[in-house]
Amino acid sequence: MTFKRDTIPKSFAFELSNRCNYAQHHPECPTEPKCDPIFLDTDVIKATIKYLGSVGYAGTLYFNLYNEPLIDPRLFMLLEYTKEHCGCCVCIYTNGWNLNQYMVDELDKLNVVFRISYYTDREQERLSKLKFKRGSSRGNRVTLDPEVKMIYENSSTERDLCFFPSVYVVIVCTGEYVLCCRDYKHHHVFGNLNTTPIKEILESDYRQRICDELEVGKRRLDLCKRCTFRGWGVKNGKYEGRIK
Repeated sequence: MTFKRDTIPKSFAFELSNRCNYAQHHPECPTEPKCDPIFLDTDVIKATIKYLGSVGYAGTLYFNLYNEPLIDPRLFMLLEYTKEHCGCCVCIYTNGWNLNQYMVDELDKLNVVFRISYYTDREQERLSKLKFKRGSSRGNRVTLDPEVKMIYENSSTERDLCFFPSVYVVIVCTGEYVLCCRDYKHHHVFGNLNTTPIKEILESDYRQRICDELEVGKRRLDLCKRCTFRGWGVKNGKYEGRIK
């Protein structure tokens, strides 16, 4: 295998909250607009970022999963903290609702890369006028994948090997480190950062075993058996990025 288990995964995603200001318009979105708000504990985020800095992490850090990061009042503080204690690449996926040129300029100073999706023609026109200094993109019109909410009901099927849990850490707003971004119901949890440090979870026997099995195509977990990806990150038996 090309991936070594004793290295730090390439990507870390923090789901800052279960809040998205467009959720009510998209029934396919796992974010529930009427549920009670949940926010990922700030100390958990800081402790993880500080650990990543201590090991020289050079991957990409995200502050979003299904949430909208730009509506979280802690975002700029967390970006400053990341710059001070880790210095890794930060990428934000946003619907652009709160984005204007002033905010773009401020986020550019913090080395943030944007991935922006738009929901209406009017928003596309407005967002297209923004000027970025870094390798950002405005994306395309949003069409959410209905398979995300159907994955728990899909029929079990044989699939290829998958490197996603090996290279991508997903920490949801409850503090749980879950299998992957598609497990939005948190059925498969490696550990909870509210009680266990990230280093301990990364090195746990359970996570190591699941990653080892998926890398050779053994999909023991129910969700993995139902997943519609042929093999995340696999091409010709090697990890080469996301493919379907």
